[in-house]
Amino acid sequence: MALLGTEILQRLRENRKAKDPVPVVRLYNPYGKEFFLLVAQDAEDKEKYLCVCDIGYGPDYGFVTLSTLEDYDNRGIPLVYDEGEVFDKPWGAYLAMARKHGKIVP
Repeated sequence: MALLGTEILQRLRENRKAKDPVPVVRLYNPYGKEFFLLVAQDAEDKEKYLCVCDIGYGPDYGFVTLSTLEDYDNRGIPLVYDEGEVFDKPWGAYLAMARKHGKIVP
């Protein structure tokens, strides 16, 4: 089963064109510290996604592949997301808040 649905993937593709896009989805480990706030699909490499992330060493930003997220396994627990979660600020604002608080803040 695919980690992300077609609607979310479409919104990530559309965000490639935005100047300062708003995040689309927050993936997280329900029993750990890993968070990935996905923002946009990379324009050149369709497998890569811009994200604000924290894998337990503090927040940062970069690119992650969808296959890495789909293969993530923490003792049999995959990453999950809340379908109803809404983001109302550009991704840079979430990165600034994450750095200020030392973690990704929804």
